[in-house]
Amino acid sequence: KSRRRGSASSRRHPISGGIYTSFIPLSHMSINAMYGLWRVRFFRSERKLIDCYSSFFGVPLARATLPVIAIFFLAIYGRVVWMLMAAIILGIGHIGIHMQHRKELSE
Repeated sequence: KSRRRGSASSRRHPISGGIYTSFIPLSHMSINAMYGLWRVRFFRSERKLIDCYSSFFGVPLARATLPVIAIFFLAIYGRVVWMLMAAIILGIGHIGIHMQHRKELSE
């Protein structure tokens, strides 16, 4: 039986194993779990507007920061460059606007 050259089972990415098969997926799942726990805490609170801008487990502006970090890890894991760039742009805009809103509410 001859194996076709370049078949999916014979190709390996140069960076396989290690951090890509353990740390990144676990980090992504942890970030998503943290976001879910933040949402539970939010919906059990009085649901004031300022609660949307609270920190969680030391992560400032958890509502804005955690999803951006999750997308960032997903882009690294999938090795998708355009998604990585989109995560960075999203992070700058999304976290920035939440910082501005929190500042306005605290004044």
